[in-house]
Amino acid sequence: MDIGMQLLLGIIGIIMISLLSAFLTVNLFRRAKDVLISNHIVVWKDQDNEYFASILIGNQGKPICNVSVAAQLFDCVGETKNIGNNSFAKPIIIRNHMWRVDFDVKIGSFMYEYFQDALRNGGLMQLYVLVSFVDTDTGQESIICKEYKYSNVAVVNREKGFVYPENKLNTKENIDLNNKKSMGWKQFKEVVGDKTSQEKFHNFICANVTKIDMQGVIPIVENGDHKAIRIMHELQQDQEIQAMTVAVNFNKLDKNLSNPSFIMALIQFLPFNNWSPYYEKNYKLEFDISSSVEISFIQLEIKDKMKNKIFDRALATSEEAVHYSFYLRELGSIEKWVEVHEICFTVFSHFISKPKGAFTVKDLKLVESND
Repeated sequence: MDIGMQLLLGIIGIIMISLLSAFLTVNLFRRAKDVLISNHIVVWKDQDNEYFASILIGNQGKPICNVSVAAQLFDCVGETKNIGNNSFAKPIIIRNHMWRVDFDVKIGSFMYEYFQDALRNGGLMQLYVLVSFVDTDTGQESIICKEYKYSNVAVVNREKGFVYPENKLNTKENIDLNNKKSMGWKQFKEVVGDKTSQEKFHNFICANVTKIDMQGVIPIVENGDHKAIRIMHELQQDQEIQAMTVAVNFNKLDKNLSNPSFIMALIQFLPFNNWSPYYEKNYKLEFDISSSVEISFIQLEIKDKMKNKIFDRALATSEEAVHYSFYLRELGSIEKWVEVHEICFTVFSHFISKPKGAFTVKDLKLVESND
């Protein structure tokens, strides 16, 4: 091949590379405009009364694939503070569809730490969300980034008719929003929070207290006859402090049944609760307990999902309420608190002087210590 032909092919190659580079650059900016991240983090409660923080990822252009979302916190000097403890990935988002990404807001979670910093410490940390995706036309990978401040957070009340696109991730479906004027697309730019819900969320983040629900207590009797136990629930005047009163009867209830040796009120977490974040933040388990004069002790047991006892102690009771407080760190290593499955309040037959009696547990909660 002569030199002239080599030069010609070289020039053509340079032109082709330049054109391809220009095309990819233009395509990169075009695709970055097609793929949207919502301006707001929307905080809401699900049916189990758990908080979630959600963002929307939308695609207005041709399909994108290998979509992933990552979040990261930086402290006031720009050092990495925490990396999101949730992993989000989606195979494909087709044109005019979107994906709702839900972060849970539980103590110890990534988002809980962010909100706690914003509401307790004046917002010293910065939150960034990165979305990476591949253009199905060119195979070109792109990354877009969004910074969120607490002013971008909207706490909403779904029961008041707020419409936030349902997450179809579990059914492997996208959200079809071909109508660009639909509520879903509008919520990329503007979300109006609910003032009452916002105040409750602030209290939840700042309270340093996690209340343990006693409404679903399970009655347990050794011989299986639940007529030997009756559980009554009440709320105090502020509608926040729960109490349960457990009436027990050790009398023989049926000629075919022997008298029970124990009667128990069981609080169960399904599948289990991870209390290790409470351990790390030096929380303590607190409650008040009182009993009728016939009962002298209540056995408190905390068990993991394998029924192993994490904590097992007889607590003295009286007609006047006794306050108990136990630091998780004093009750064993952090590994023990990863899978908390049961809390049991038990009356053994040798704890009671007469067949009948009652005890009350009030304000069962986990409280962060300032010690």
